[in-house]
Amino acid sequence: MLSNRETPPAQMRLQIGVATLTKALVIVAVVLVIVSVAGQLAVRAFDWHPERDIVSFTNIDRERNIPTTFQAALMLASAVALAGIAVIKRLVSDRWTRHWAGLALVFLLLGWDEIVEVHERFIEPLRRAFDLQGFLFFGWIIPAGVAVALFALAYLRFMLALPSRTRMLLVIAAVTFVTGALVFEAIGGAYYESIDQNADMTYVLIATVEESLEMAGLIIFLHAVLAYLSATMQGGAIRISGEPGRLWIEAQRAGDDTLSSSSDSRARIKVERQR
Repeated sequence: MLSNRETPPAQMRLQIGVATLTKALVIVAVVLVIVSVAGQLAVRAFDWHPERDIVSFTNIDRERNIPTTFQAALMLASAVALAGIAVIKRLVSDRWTRHWAGLALVFLLLGWDEIVEVHERFIEPLRRAFDLQGFLFFGWIIPAGVAVALFALAYLRFMLALPSRTRMLLVIAAVTFVTGALVFEAIGGAYYESIDQNADMTYVLIATVEESLEMAGLIIFLHAVLAYLSATMQGGAIRISGEPGRLWIEAQRAGDDTLSSSSDSRARIKVERQR
């Protein structure tokens, strides 16, 4: 019989497949869209004013509510996943480490903006300064469009260096998200101005398509990043082990894997807690 001193430490492992997680996120997104549209229909069909606060809390076109929190969570989860890849790339001295870290920072800022609504504060000042109308009624899409174009140019070589499947998924994610965030935002702005800024059901549906595309793009992006991480570590491994006061994190790549430009790479970090 083993004494307490000789008893091996208990281990716990949690494993969730990328496909399973993606399906769960899609279900959540679909439910949010259905509930939002149903709430807006109820308000207009039954003049449901006593419950307006509840409807607003599920309105996909409003800020600081359940749908917004979901989108922010997707962005922040992507930031964490990208940061994890950046750390692993740094451990094996990969040439694209800074690009992964840059992506992580971008998604961290996007998540922060989704929560605090920084971009919304530019709409009125830009509209007044440049007398914006029509498709530019929501003026923040101008600097956003410029930023997207510059970002695409800066990351072109990085994208070309990715595996074809990952590149395809990231392009689909980007096109889907930008179509919602910029194209349908512009369409919604033009329509919103034409009806004297009185949101009718047509505007609600335009906004719903916009937000749905944004959520779809974020889910595809997160799926692509997690799938890339999983595929990247084929033939290699990430190991986390430890004991009281010590933690080891090890990243290893073998063969022609894409974690590093070298043929066989290994890096190890040891973290010790001072007592």
